[in-house]
Amino acid sequence: MRIRITPISPRGANMRLTPEIRENNIIAVLPHGAMAQAEPERTNWLRVPIAQSDLVLHGARARLTLQHLYIHRTAVRVLAQQRVGIGLHLLNPQASDAGRVALQAYEAGMRHFTIIDDTDFARALADRMAAEGLTFGRDAGVVFRWWVDGNPYTPKQFADYFAGTSLMVVERGERKMHPLIAVVGHNEADVYGCWSAEHLRHRMPFERELAQRVIGDLGGRYAMVSFATGNPDILSPDL
Repeated sequence: MRIRITPISPRGANMRLTPEIRENNIIAVLPHGAMAQAEPERTNWLRVPIAQSDLVLHGARARLTLQHLYIHRTAVRVLAQQRVGIGLHLLNPQASDAGRVALQAYEAGMRHFTIIDDTDFARALADRMAAEGLTFGRDAGVVFRWWVDGNPYTPKQFADYFAGTSLMVVERGERKMHPLIAVVGHNEADVYGCWSAEHLRHRMPFERELAQRVIGDLGGRYAMVSFATGNPDILSPDL
């Protein structure tokens, strides 16, 4: 089965002679903005026919007789057969008209929501999704953010807060986070920033510890470096 792909990085995507990440294995580049047909080869690799005109071959290696090159999945975005979940981002929905809008959107078929501060509303949406037999991911999901208003709370403070809310459920006698809910930590401007390599280096110890606490201690999901205004391009060589 073939899929259409395009590079994520403005520098293009490296094409390799074999499905291995080695510097001397790079034989061509798929330029930014170009598209290619690819076939899944094995875990995390795609096979691209070399006959495609968009490929830029390197030097003397261009004279080699090849049928395929290989590209890593993380370097490209899939253009065909890609499903995108569109959802609502809501602040304190039960105390405003946003809650009514959210419920109307749910009735119309929307199944992705970001809820700020209102744990009960987030839980209610997640319970409705669970009752439909949906699973977290492309089908559905609720992301919960705790509005901390710039307070430099620690990963432990975040985890303790989540543990004391209605985001938690009891399954087979074990108390854990609702399987249709993911949580996030500090927003982009709360403490650390997010749009430069220096910001991310400063932020990552917090993100790593909170992820470990949410996943390991609470049995939940953590959306790392996920922000209200978008996410940094973590695949960019600059970051």
